[in-house]
Amino acid sequence: MPISTNGTIITRVAGALYGEYLSNASYNELALVSTIAPATVAANFITSDFMGRTDAQLATTVLTNLGLNSIAGLNNWLAAQMTAAGSTAAAKGAKLVDLLNSFSAMTTDATYGSFATTFNNNVNAALTYSQTAGAAGGNFTTAGAAAAAAAKAAADAAAATAKAAADKVIADAAAAKVISDKAAADKVIADAAAAKVIADKAAADAIAPQKFSLTTGVDSGAEFTGRDGADSYAALFTTAGGMTFQSTDSLDGGKGADLINIQVGATGVHGAASMKGIETVSVNFSAAGTLSLLNSTDVTTLESSASTAAAAFSNIP
Repeated sequence: MPISTNGTIITRVAGALYGEYLSNASYNELALVSTIAPATVAANFITSDFMGRTDAQLATTVLTNLGLNSIAGLNNWLAAQMTAAGSTAAAKGAKLVDLLNSFSAMTTDATYGSFATTFNNNVNAALTYSQTAGAAGGNFTTAGAAAAAAAKAAADAAAATAKAAADKVIADAAAAKVISDKAAADKVIADAAAAKVIADKAAADAIAPQKFSLTTGVDSGAEFTGRDGADSYAALFTTAGGMTFQSTDSLDGGKGADLINIQVGATGVHGAASMKGIETVSVNFSAAGTLSLLNSTDVTTLESSASTAAAAFSNIP
C-alpha cells in the first residue's frame, strides 16, 4: 500500500472521481502546495465538476472507476455514507478521502482484497507517471497494467542484451584461443563462461512459472498473460464475491504446459471471452453449473476434480 502522502491521496481521489491520473503540471500545482489538504482538493473537485449530481450518482461514478460496480448493494451503501457526511462539498470531500484511504488498506479482505490490490497498483503507477517531468495525464484504471507491461518489456530486453553480450564474449574467446598467448585466451574463455552463467540466469528468470489469481473484475491483458514456463491460474469461487471465471476474462497462457483451476459455485453457464495457451482445465463443481469452453483453444486435458455437484461441460474444443 502506498504511504498516504498528499500526492498519494490526491492520486486516489483523482482516480476515483475521474478515472484518470494527473498530468505532471496538474500534479505539481496540487500536490506541491503543502498548505492545501487533500480533503480540500477533493472538495474543490466535487464543487467544480460534481455539485449537480446526487449522492447516488457520485457513488456510481466512484464505484465504476474503481471496478466495484458489480458488487450488489455497494452503490446504496456508498451513497448513504456520502449523504450522512453532510450536504457541503467539504464534508463529502473529507468523507471520500477517508473511504479511499481505508479501501487501500483492505488488500487481505476476502471480498475486496483483489480490488484493493489493483487499486494500490494503479495508484503506485499513476503517482510515478504524475511525478515524471512533462508527463501527460492518462487512464487511471489501466495504469497498473501498463506499468506491468513496461516492466516485462524491460526485463525481456535486459535478458536479450545479456545473452547477446555473452554470445559475443564466447565468439571473442573462440577467436582468442588461436593466438599464441594461451594464458590470455584461457582467461577470455573463463570470462565468457561466467558471462554465460549470468545470461542463462536472466533467460531462466524470463521463463519462470507465473501464478495468476482471477478476480471478480475484468481479467485480461499483460497482468493475465503467461510466459514460456508452466504457468497456473486460480479462478476461485467465494460466497461474497461469486465466480471469478467470467465472460469478460481474456486469458493467454503463452508457451509451456499451463493449468487453470476453476471453482464453479453457482448455477448457469460460465465461460471466458477467450482462453488460449492453457492446456489443462481442472474444474471443481460445488453447484449445478456448466463450464463452457466456447472461444477456448489449446485445451488437451479437461477434468472434474473433487466435485460435490454434477460436472457439466459444453463447447469442448
